[in-house]
Amino acid sequence: MIRVLIASDDSDTKLGEYFKACKEDLIAVINAEIEAQKPLEVEDIPSRNSNNAYLNIKYVDFKEIPFLWASFSHGNENSVKFNGTALISTGDDNSLFANTLFYTNSCLSGKFLGPDLISQNCRTFIGYDQSIVAFKNDYREISLKCDTIGIISFLTSDITAIVAFKQIIQYYTQQANRLLDLEDPLSAALLINAREALVFHGDENLKKEDLFFE
Repeated sequence: MIRVLIASDDSDTKLGEYFKACKEDLIAVINAEIEAQKPLEVEDIPSRNSNNAYLNIKYVDFKEIPFLWASFSHGNENSVKFNGTALISTGDDNSLFANTLFYTNSCLSGKFLGPDLISQNCRTFIGYDQSIVAFKNDYREISLKCDTIGIISFLTSDITAIVAFKQIIQYYTQQANRLLDLEDPLSAALLINAREALVFHGDENLKKEDLFFE
């Protein structure tokens, strides 16, 4: 069984609906895999429960097993933030995330939080080390797929974490080129900026079977 924990800051006043849509798209794919008898288990962490105390009490047993973490929220260089408060921060005891693949679309958190998690035995971190923009206009689906394609590919095919990361980069490039063809250089530039902000820390060879537990 591979456990997937997903959290999104649904209540955020600016991007709550977007974060929620990212989560729902990912959960829909995982549920389809489960229906196809794939060994996956998914848990949606309610936004109201997205605080450090809840995680460490509710998921204390997860310190003993590998899992995949995906979060959709704001952030800064040192933290992933929910409800305006740091949920996971550098310098804290982040042993909960030992042996995990940790993915977040939060701005900046790949700069210091990502390496800090790796130093506490997180297997792989994928995120961003700069501020990025999520489209809320006609290009919303582009942003949604950019934020989910890597994890979806990792869970539904036999690839390593670094290949999943490269697929995110490839998708950004394809969509930026498409927007250039549509004569929208500003939107294309925003995608290129996000692509260049992507960072990978940790084990490049991690595969989904490495997250399997009995």
